[in-house]
Amino acid sequence: MNTNRKAGRLVYTSEELLALLDDTGRLREPVQLVEGCWYYYLQALTSLENVTMANKCRLSGLSSVTNLHDITLANGCDLRGLQALTSLEGLTFAEGCWLSGLSSVTNLHDITLANGCDLRGLQALTSLEGLTFAEGCWLSDLSSVNNLHDVTLAAGCELYNLSSVTTLEGLTLAERCTLSGLSSVTALEGVTIARDCRLDGLSALPVLSDLTLGKRCSLTGLSSVRAIKRVTMDTHCALYSLGSVVEIEDLTLGEGCELYGLSALPVLSDLTLGERCTLDGLSSVRAIKRVTMAKGCRLDGLSALPVLRDLTLAKGCTLTGLSSVTSIEDLTFADDCAIDGLSALPVLRDLTLGKRCSLSDLYSATTLEGLTLAEECWLLDLSSVTSIERVKMAKGCELHDLVSVVAIEDLTLGKHCALFGLSKPMQDRLAAIRTAANTKEA
Repeated sequence: MNTNRKAGRLVYTSEELLALLDDTGRLREPVQLVEGCWYYYLQALTSLENVTMANKCRLSGLSSVTNLHDITLANGCDLRGLQALTSLEGLTFAEGCWLSGLSSVTNLHDITLANGCDLRGLQALTSLEGLTFAEGCWLSDLSSVNNLHDVTLAAGCELYNLSSVTTLEGLTLAERCTLSGLSSVTALEGVTIARDCRLDGLSALPVLSDLTLGKRCSLTGLSSVRAIKRVTMDTHCALYSLGSVVEIEDLTLGEGCELYGLSALPVLSDLTLGERCTLDGLSSVRAIKRVTMAKGCRLDGLSALPVLRDLTLAKGCTLTGLSSVTSIEDLTFADDCAIDGLSALPVLRDLTLGKRCSLSDLYSATTLEGLTLAEECWLLDLSSVTSIERVKMAKGCELHDLVSVVAIEDLTLGKHCALFGLSKPMQDRLAAIRTAANTKEA
């Protein structure tokens, strides 16, 4: 419990508090609030002088309070409706305090926040100069703040509605910080973004360049970015709304990085992906050149790609949305890979799949030829396939929906392999192949 003046009588309700006001709205004697109590409809109160705050108390309707000079807050205090307050000068913060309705406050110079403080309704504030942040502080409705020069944020701080800020030059970000509403920022060059930081609403940024992101950082709203150049992303970083990007140059992706909405990118080239990276929305990519994929990577939405060639898939990689692919050339599979959406591919030929790989949506394929399948591979949606030739299937492989097959030649089956959907004559043909293989082994 904090003491602003000498301790006075305990006050439990709004009625008790209001009954002690004089004609000017000031308390006639010192009072002491009760921990966790809420005090409402305090529009008649003009000063918090003679009030001893208690932890987690709430005071609302403070629209007539004009200053908080020499007031000391207790932990978790909640003061609401402070529209008449023009300054926080002389106020001592405690941990987890909440002040809202600060629409007349024009500066926070020489103010020191405590950990976890939350200030809301700061529409009139034009600068954060001279404000000292503590860990985990929130400031919202900062729509009139036009620069963040010489501002140093402590760990976990969050600033919201920064729609007038055009540059982050001179800002120091600690870990776990969030900046939101950055719709006027046009450059990020030279900004150091610490781990676990988030920058939201960067809709005016034309180029993302010369930038280093710490671990688990994210940038959102990048709808105007047309080029990504000389950007280094540490592990598990993410970039969102990249629908205007047409060029990527010198991008370094750490493990688990994600790029979303790359719908305008025409070519995916000269790129090295860290483990478990995801590139999403690649609906305009017509060529993949010199791309190195590490374990567990995903390329999603490749609906415009006509040929899948010269690509090496590491273990657990996934490609999706390949609805325009008509040819697969020089594709190397590791174990546990998946390719989905191959609905336009007419022939599946001369491929070697690693263990537990799967290919799906093969609705247009009429021939399976020259395939080598490692253990437990699956080929799905083979309803148009009429011919199976020179196919080697290791233990546990499966071919599904073979309802149109009329010819099976040179098929090698491992133990527990299965071909589903075959007609009765083709089932008999398969049985004959199995019998011949068993006889040869005997």
